[in-house]
Amino acid sequence: MRSCSPIEVRLVERPDTRAQVTCDGVPLGELVPGDRLVVMPSPRTVTLLHPSDHDYYRILRSKLRWGRGDRMQAGDLLE
Repeated sequence: MRSCSPIEVRLVERPDTRAQVTCDGVPLGELVPGDRLVVMPSPRTVTLLHPSDHDYYRILRSKLRWGRGDRMQAGDLLE
């Protein structure tokens, strides 16, 4: 499936709010309130190769700790 819609990210206007834009672990720049980042679809395509036993959702569950009780809850950052 191929998307043709751009994605726009805007930083929330709060005191001392900043964000870093990172791609594949490489910092590309910072955003401050009022900035926006627009990601456009590329006309190029890429083919990703995975081993036959590759399980994308297993990897996500592991990295994001889905299904574990030790994961932070939404309100944990406010305390």
